[in-house]
Amino acid sequence: MSLKQEVRDFIFKHLRDHPHDVVRMIVERFEVSRQTANSYLRSLVDEGLVYGEGKTKARRYFLKDFVNKAFDIPVTPDLMEDTVWLETVQKYLRDYPKNVVSICHHGFTEIVNNVIDHSESSKIDIEVIVNALQIEMVIRDHGIGIFEKIKNDLRLDNKWYAILELSKGKLTTDAEKHTGEGIFFTSRMFDEFSIWSDDLFFRTSADNQDWIFEIEEKDLVLKGTCVSLFLDPRTTRTAREVFNRYEDEDSRFSKTHVPVRLAKFEGEDLVSRSQAKRLVTRFEKFTEIVLDFRGVSIIGQAFADELFRVFQNAHPGIHMIYVNANQDVERVIKHVRLTGQVGQQLSLLDEP
Repeated sequence: MSLKQEVRDFIFKHLRDHPHDVVRMIVERFEVSRQTANSYLRSLVDEGLVYGEGKTKARRYFLKDFVNKAFDIPVTPDLMEDTVWLETVQKYLRDYPKNVVSICHHGFTEIVNNVIDHSESSKIDIEVIVNALQIEMVIRDHGIGIFEKIKNDLRLDNKWYAILELSKGKLTTDAEKHTGEGIFFTSRMFDEFSIWSDDLFFRTSADNQDWIFEIEEKDLVLKGTCVSLFLDPRTTRTAREVFNRYEDEDSRFSKTHVPVRLAKFEGEDLVSRSQAKRLVTRFEKFTEIVLDFRGVSIIGQAFADELFRVFQNAHPGIHMIYVNANQDVERVIKHVRLTGQVGQQLSLLDEP
């Protein structure tokens, strides 16, 4: 990669969070003069990718949106998600690579279909924003709220656990019309995927980083559901690659990746058998399960025993893999494996 392209990518990556001091960051990162750093920015301004405001030291730079559109779509009995795609998004992505359009089409239509079939909303609000850094699609409904609906339909104790169930995949409240695969695959195709509903905000990224926020300010509680999809238009990722990652040789959705920390509620530690039982709910639908312990500092022996001995011995055909476990967590897991004589279906997969 040439220095010019490396600097351009650096600017795109950091400009949103550093509009005031991106010049200083370029100087420090690439050991160039301020004049040279400013010339890189002027080049992007001349190309229409960036615009500046203010003068001299007060000057700020921002990504320029090529597209910034909003739509209000009434939900009618004959509304089809492909029609919404064609009327709102597709025309703005005609010049983008096939893999980018394919991911956007898949994710957008999956979310809009969920709104039509499940939300009980009278309308869909859609935003489409495109710039040099990302394609952003926002789909918002005014219905029951996705976490509330899952909690009610699955009879969960609270809405927090609805996020855990969504993360596993194969979750549907209408098996005749849906396989429960849509949100699972969509959330893994995009660079960032977020759901905001009621007082909960869940965000996940392509590198399996997850965040959950509980919103305490009443003014920020959202009625309905808002899903945001973010994709770098320069990505080489394909929808097929994501499907292949979680499908078996017969193209069946058989693998899942579960962030274990989603089984925690309000800062609690994972120590009990009941927590483990909650975690393994519906695991029998898969043949391979990756348990991601990122963000989990400690687990109790009862939790580990229920997960890695009781469940595993009851389901010897399921291959369970754990990743990102710290030394304390792995010590408990290894102890349970040794004392419980768990078979060879449990293994450690090292991840960077």
